[in-house]
Amino acid sequence: MLYIANSNEKSKILRYDLKNKKVLTAIDPEKVTGILKQWNTLNDVSIYKSRLYVSSFPSSCVDVFDISTGMPQFIMALGTGQWSGDVINCAYSFCCN
Repeated sequence: MLYIANSNEKSKILRYDLKNKKVLTAIDPEKVTGILKQWNTLNDVSIYKSRLYVSSFPSSCVDVFDISTGMPQFIMALGTGQWSGDVINCAYSFCCN
């Protein structure tokens, strides 16, 4: 699978099944329940143990998706979702291990 952070027009995560050469449904934040703020600019995406981590501006958090099934499922947002706070203030990039 290939995941692309696309910030053209409306930000969304494009998905491609490289093995079967197939375009899959994009992850559109407007259609996902639970995301604190809509994505304006996607800063980074990372995958670790069947989880997709997405940082975006101006959400000031990292959205986490379960990608172990066909369509990614939103799990949680890590951070405050605010410009101030003591958790994650502004996540531009990250790594998972």
